[in-house]
Amino acid sequence: MRRVKILFVVCVVAALIMTLAIGCSTTTTETTAAVETTTAAETTAAAETTTAAKTGVWYFSTNIDGIDAADKGKVTEAMAKEKYSTIYASYLKYREDAEKVAAYPDTPGKGQNFAFANEVASFPFCADVQSDIEKHAELAGFAKNDVYIIDNQADISLCISNADIMLQKNPKVFVEFGMDENSNIAIAEKFDTANIPIFAIDVPIPDHNFMGVDNSGTAKLAGQWIADQIESKFGGIDNVDLIIAGELPQGGAVVLERTKGVIKVLTDKYGDKVKDKIVEIDTGGVSDKGQTAVSSVLAAHPKAKNMIIYMHNDQSMTGAIAAFEAAGVFDRENVLFINQGVDKSSVQNIKDGKLDAGAAYFPEHYGRYIVPAVLALLKGDPIPDFMYVESDMVTKDNLSEYYQ
Repeated sequence: MRRVKILFVVCVVAALIMTLAIGCSTTTTETTAAVETTTAAETTAAAETTTAAKTGVWYFSTNIDGIDAADKGKVTEAMAKEKYSTIYASYLKYREDAEKVAAYPDTPGKGQNFAFANEVASFPFCADVQSDIEKHAELAGFAKNDVYIIDNQADISLCISNADIMLQKNPKVFVEFGMDENSNIAIAEKFDTANIPIFAIDVPIPDHNFMGVDNSGTAKLAGQWIADQIESKFGGIDNVDLIIAGELPQGGAVVLERTKGVIKVLTDKYGDKVKDKIVEIDTGGVSDKGQTAVSSVLAAHPKAKNMIIYMHNDQSMTGAIAAFEAAGVFDRENVLFINQGVDKSSVQNIKDGKLDAGAAYFPEHYGRYIVPAVLALLKGDPIPDFMYVESDMVTKDNLSEYYQ
């Protein structure tokens, strides 16, 4: 009987010990889970706080600490390299990767997305831009279906509705290639409100980042080339009868500089002698409107023989050449043709002797700037205010250096 009691007591004690052990284990598990839950919640909250902190146009230099007051709103890629390489380290690294035209290290685009609205997918220039974006997106590791692309079709109203379509997709970055400054402003307001980074190609958005041509620089380049030709081809400004200068007012002051800058170079050199010879026309940036506008000028100046035709883009030049051919005055001895851009159509026109020269932007290289900018923004890092492409004057003499 005594042995039975002792055995009973031992069993009770063992049961109590096991209960306590289980209770401690449960408490430990609950405590660990609570700690893990708390840590996860804190991490999530911290991430949300960080994301929330990057509101507005945080990636534009006016909103970045460490940029000199005199440089705010003016930081170019060259300036970023020289003065602010730490601030723009991500962008500059991706630009180096892009220039190799090979797979980007560590596939930074994997699992990410961005959206791109093309100006007019059917234009050779825009087609080259889109093709290079797609190429570099693939090299960076973006999945094809994570690069959302839509065609603005040179339609201002469609630009707005396309932006709304893209907003529904909630991209992490939006790249706008439009042809109207006012619609760009309206589109930027939508994406700023949604806290989605946006930057523009060629036609700017005020107080936002810009990728594309240095309109002032290429205008000076083209203007000086024209001035040289006035002397060498025509023997001086007195022998020039007419200068037709195409432009795109709806693109805003920055795009207008492509034409105004050329005119300034010529007026600085020739003064009042050249002013009465210049006729500025709105080509709308498209060939049919360009042809109509040039045809009207030719009809109003039937006695003009020695002429210079300058167009701000390739499509307008296509229209201008068509206007001269239709009027039967396509005289290559007495008429000089020059435009900005130089897409595949202009390359062919130079080869065929229909176009004398172009200030080339090399649209087939635009992706080398756009995709690095997108990648930097996806990391939460800023990009230069102005990401200018390289440009050069292309003629029949040096065409083979750039194009086969």
